[in-house]
Amino acid sequence: MPPKKVLWPLVFGVLWYFFSFTTLFLNKFILSHRNLDPRLLAVSQMLITTVVGLVQIGLPALLVGAQASQRFSAKFVRNMAFVGFMRFTTVLLGLVSLKAVAASFVETVKSSAPLFTVAASWLMIGEKTGLLVNLSLIPIMTGLALCSANELSFNLIGFLAAFSNNIVDWPPCGSSWK
Repeated sequence: MPPKKVLWPLVFGVLWYFFSFTTLFLNKFILSHRNLDPRLLAVSQMLITTVVGLVQIGLPALLVGAQASQRFSAKFVRNMAFVGFMRFTTVLLGLVSLKAVAASFVETVKSSAPLFTVAASWLMIGEKTGLLVNLSLIPIMTGLALCSANELSFNLIGFLAAFSNNIVDWPPCGSSWK
């Protein structure tokens, strides 16, 4: 039996993959077979996320009797609005791409995210990655090109939405590095 220090990360990793797969599968089903508009699905998902997040953040503050000014500062609200807007855009682009092309193609294009992470770290904080890291991006991008080249469900809108998803996704991530 592995020690608890090893077991819990493994359990959470398995749960993350399970819920990620389930969300991807259900989103594709809803968009393809129920013919729902991606904008409506994105808005409903983000609305639920916002309500649950407010309850998670606000309820403990209310229970301890914190003043309204102590709960949410203007800077906190501004930062959360920016991150929330970028997250909404990411979700919407992901759903648009799922509606237009196969889920496997969307995930293949989104697998180029490490390239955008390297670019974001260089642009936002001036971090220079080593030669080995940069060289490790070549097989990722080559695999992306090979997998995408003969995709039967390829269309420009799906590809651009999946590709834009990576571009929109890195500023909130990069802003947490500062």
